[in-house]
Amino acid sequence: MRTLLPLFIALAGCEFGDNRLLALTTGEPDAAADDVTDAAAPVPDGAADSPDGAVEECTLLPPQTGCPDGQACDLDDLDTGATACRKVDHDGDQTSTCANERDCGAGTTCVEDATGDASCLQFCQRDADCDQPGGACDIEIDDGNGDPIPGVTLCTQSCNPVTASGCPNGWGCQLFSDHTRCRPGGAGGHMSTCAGDEDCRVGFGCVSVGGVLECLRNCRVGALGVCSAISGTTCRSYQTPIVIGGVEYGACL
Repeated sequence: MRTLLPLFIALAGCEFGDNRLLALTTGEPDAAADDVTDAAAPVPDGAADSPDGAVEECTLLPPQTGCPDGQACDLDDLDTGATACRKVDHDGDQTSTCANERDCGAGTTCVEDATGDASCLQFCQRDADCDQPGGACDIEIDDGNGDPIPGVTLCTQSCNPVTASGCPNGWGCQLFSDHTRCRPGGAGGHMSTCAGDEDCRVGFGCVSVGGVLECLRNCRVGALGVCSAISGTTCRSYQTPIVIGGVEYGACL
């Protein structure tokens, strides 16, 4: 399993309606990842051998090549960007949680969130490789020394911030300036204090209101719906509107 650590959203001092920007960085890969068979001589499960006995690399981007049927191409454990074939125990996709890489299908790998939960994320080279309208090729994995593994990026999930469709069960869909991403939901309801979106219940986001960070319900601007269930609130736009797939999203306040 590989670890991903998001930076905090820089909202302190911003009023409600400010654009919600988030930068992503990465953490240290899990040393216990088991996608190779021999720690002393890391030859991956099912790797194709060339005539001279060297392990041939496979391709990460779907449709993957270079692996036998029933196996997937993934990063090896050497933190160099080299690839290797591994087994697939469960054909998980971007709506799936995972315990290790083998829970994820071809084209995806298991990445641990800062909360400790993990999901399958898809390899990419550009935004067009990711599900639209919310997916973005923005996630990097580092090599354990704080440096990105060269040539390796992953998609954020394209999901619905109001319903959380497109996310693993129990995960919320978070809004960024031009894309979405799934993360585990927290316990905070309407106007609960928060440090980040992960502190808020599924369907809510952490927003600065008068300099105080509070959980507010995500909503579609101009549409009747979720805000009617929260007395006295309406769906308000952000100061810099967030429009994804032609839909403007805001928060109930």
